[in-house]
Amino acid sequence: DLLDRIQGKPTFNESDVANIIQMALSGIIYLHEQKLSHSDLKPENVLFFEESSNTIKLSDYGLYQIMKPETLLSSSIGTPDFSPPELLVNKPPGMESDIWNIGVLAYFLLTGQLPFKGSLYQRYQSIITGQVEFGDEFEKYSTDAKDFIKKCLTLDLKERIKDSEALDHPWFANPGSNSIQRDSVISFLQKRMQTRGNPE
Repeated sequence: DLLDRIQGKPTFNESDVANIIQMALSGIIYLHEQKLSHSDLKPENVLFFEESSNTIKLSDYGLYQIMKPETLLSSSIGTPDFSPPELLVNKPPGMESDIWNIGVLAYFLLTGQLPFKGSLYQRYQSIITGQVEFGDEFEKYSTDAKDFIKKCLTLDLKERIKDSEALDHPWFANPGSNSIQRDSVISFLQKRMQTRGNPE
């Protein structure tokens, strides 16, 4: 998983994150082409095919939705903090919701933080209003990385970047090489592992 992968590499930089996000996007696009929505993309659901491989698999399809053409999902599902705004205000999420998850994942992998800060209530309010925080931790990363995340975390579904457009974003062709906030990412993932409920 991501925790083992990052702990096992002495360095992890923006280019590595861009590669992971690009592969995750490719998986999401494949799902969308099959009229499926993952609906719960988060760090725990990104797995590496083997220890030495750069190939990932997306896991945990317990919440996936079968989608009919030109229709929207109708159930409130997902994981707090990674949930798109349309879900939190009880509007039916669509395939665009997976793109929101991609944006949150990219933000997290670079900084070890989530884009929405404060108490649970404050975070949800920020998600609902689309108030993304790009603090000092983002200064060393490329402008393309920030632009990609902003386009994924766009409140208006019609304005949010489409999956195929996201895959063609300039960030993937020319990512920066600065190291990520590795310790913060590892600490966050470890806490999530410790607080996960009993599977039963």
